[in-house]
Amino acid sequence: MSSDKDLGGLVLLALLVIFWLPKSLESVNSAPAPTSAETSSTASIEQSATAAGKSSPGGADASPWSDAQMARYRKEAQEVLAQLLELQDTLQTHGVEQWAAEAFAEVATLAVDGDALYKTRQYEQATVKYQQALTALQTLHDDMQAAAAEINGDLSQAQQLLQQATALDPLHQRALSELQRVSEKARSQDFNKAMSEGYAALNESRFDNARKAFIAAAALQPGSSEAASALQEVATAKT
Repeated sequence: MSSDKDLGGLVLLALLVIFWLPKSLESVNSAPAPTSAETSSTASIEQSATAAGKSSPGGADASPWSDAQMARYRKEAQEVLAQLLELQDTLQTHGVEQWAAEAFAEVATLAVDGDALYKTRQYEQATVKYQQALTALQTLHDDMQAAAAEINGDLSQAQQLLQQATALDPLHQRALSELQRVSEKARSQDFNKAMSEGYAALNESRFDNARKAFIAAAALQPGSSEAASALQEVATAKT
């Protein structure tokens, strides 16, 4: 009886091997392999995802704030430089190399230093150099205009321009020297004018007007013996 059971099991096993196992293997072998297009598509998606991660706004290399700051500093440097070049052209037209050669050469040195900083993207420092050069040129321009005003006899305007120049650059020796000279010349001119007006009034017996004019002259040149003598003449004429 036992042998019959064993024989039946062997027959069943044989049937499985003959009929079921070949079909299973055929099903596995017939499953479609991924195509080259599908493989390529998958790789492309992975690469795109990687690239998107690198170029995202939150990426390590992104610095829009710094870029905006640099752009602003660059623009400021360019604006100052534009003013500098415009004023340089004006002064060169009026022969600045002849009447202020040394000062103009110093301006050129500052501009060259600014260019070197600009080329290395140090825009803030470049702007400082350009501004220093611009201030120096503005002082020279005021000097030039003051000289023209003096030639035209407008010493008051010449003084105003030279005061403006020294305010821009308090250490500018040329402007300081010219301001002192023109101021003294203006005082002398005003003194002579006051004395002339005083004597004109005295000759017409307008003693009060004469006295006021001589007092104004004395204020312009403290200790002036000429003004003191004129005041004495007024006092004598009134008696």
